[in-house]
Amino acid sequence: MDGDTFEAKRGGDEIRVRLAGVVAPDGDECLADESADALSELLGEDTKVRLEVVDGSAAESQEVVARVFVEDEDVAAALVGRGLARVDPEVADEEYRTILLDALERSRADEEGAFDESVECTLPAQLAAFEEASEDAVAAAAAVGVGAGVDAVDTRARALAAAAATGEALAALLDGTSGSGELAWYDDGFLDDLRSRAGSQRERVGQAIATNDALLVSEKARVEAERLAAEEAARAAAEAEAARLAEEARQAEAARLAQEAADAAAAAAESEPTGGGASAYYGSCADARAAGAAPLYAGEPGYRSGLDRDKDGVACE
Repeated sequence: MDGDTFEAKRGGDEIRVRLAGVVAPDGDECLADESADALSELLGEDTKVRLEVVDGSAAESQEVVARVFVEDEDVAAALVGRGLARVDPEVADEEYRTILLDALERSRADEEGAFDESVECTLPAQLAAFEEASEDAVAAAAAVGVGAGVDAVDTRARALAAAAATGEALAALLDGTSGSGELAWYDDGFLDDLRSRAGSQRERVGQAIATNDALLVSEKARVEAERLAAEEAARAAAEAEAARLAEEARQAEAARLAQEAADAAAAAAESEPTGGGASAYYGSCADARAAGAAPLYAGEPGYRSGLDRDKDGVACE
């Protein structure tokens, strides 16, 4: 029926039997299904059992509490040895209690049932999962250094915060009242070990959070400094470009003014007569050559800038 109760036939009557000295999980409790399955395995159909009815349970009753044996195997002790039932603290028979506690110690040593870290719902499994996940978060945060950027550091901060929250929930569970709920499976020594492991890992997470927070502040300051430096560099570059363009404009204007002055001087020279008032005009260098006057030098009759293509003071070279 569940992990510590089954139905049997005694003579022609059906009776309900509850295992003496143990409490098995039921309903939605961790390992409830596993415990019921184990009892079904130990007490398969047509299995003959021997009952030792405990005090307070009438042998002729249709519902009894008894030690149950299959041949010489104590069924309750077998369940406890698999970590699928816990010892009832109300067991009065000291010899039987010792048998059950020895079975419990075996399940603990063999990491069976409630002590199995591979069964997700057990406290050892929850602690192991916390240790693994938080250690991954700590290692990932440690791998992020200066220059990683605010987003990368902030991502690690969120992972560490999640690990810290899991650690707090687990610590609250472990700090509950011994002998109740999930803690009822474990003795004080085992619980102290779980609490110590959880506390050590929570401390590691806390140290990683402090280091990561300091790095986050540093990265924000670095990014802000780089932003200000980039703005200053852009401003200086803009000023330098403006100065360069202004200088180019100044030089262009000076060149234009110089050219205008040169053109004006050349025009004035063309208009002045030379050699006692004699003057000449040649429409082209061909005319000058035909007149035997080429080349023409600046200041001589017939020289004009229109015939001096390279503006070197010599026309019709």
